Amino acid sequence: MFDIVISIVTHNSDINLLKNLILQIKNEKKLNLAVFILDNLSDRQYFDELLDLDCKVVSSGKNLGYGSGHNLINKITYKSKYFLVINPDISLENNTILNCFDFLEKNKEYVAVTPTLKLNNNLYFKNEKRNFSITEMFLRRFTSDKTLGNFSNYIIKNKVFECTHMSGAFMFIRRENFSYLNGFDEKFFMYFEDIDLSLRLKKVGKIGKLDYVFAYHKRSRASYKDTKMFIIHLLSYFKFKFKNYKN
Repeated sequence: MFDIVISIVTHNSDINLLKNLILQIKNEKKLNLAVFILDNLSDRQYFDELLDLDCKVVSSGKNLGYGSGHNLINKITYKSKYFLVINPDISLENNTILNCFDFLEKNKEYVAVTPTLKLNNNLYFKNEKRNFSITEMFLRRFTSDKTLGNFSNYIIKNKVFECTHMSGAFMFIRRENFSYLNGFDEKFFMYFEDIDLSLRLKKVGKIGKLDYVFAYHKRSRASYKDTKMFIIHLLSYFKFKFKNYKN
């Protein structure tokens, strides 16, 4: 059994960022890892480049969306203790994955953990500060990103902060819990499926954000630049807003 199955879903993603990510993952020598890419019907030339990477590549045959793609990897891959959902535009620091692994090994009450995500060396994402309102969505489309914090005010306390949700860019989850919850809700094609899964995971155990573990996320903010993607984002918001999380 593997320590971790790493799940990456692509659709014409930045191939250079992805190549770099795969190399960084392969440098995690202390863990027994299996890396799988589920490609959501990218261009043929792009898919051919994926096949040259040092990992397993699966074509979905159509664009399944984000959550459904990760769910498929969960269904068809080897057994593992943990399931790492990670975006192709993530860049790791030394021991990012190992530190997340060690934390969950020592803290059984936590079902999932995420590092602090950086935009660059000056800014980091305060994802836990989001309020998920329709007002926030429109403000983020037409104004600067209020979820960014400045590292000049960031104090590392070597602590874990319990949070209500994680970014889908990096979700390190106990696989038995991911499978028990049937993974992502496939009613969400894209957007809010990470928040939905986080809220369901919270009913099983704690979710932690590590203030001493970092990864870079080159977030594209596609839905705030492209009208079609914004509509998809908006539809997912209403699915999320009217879903019953009380049971």
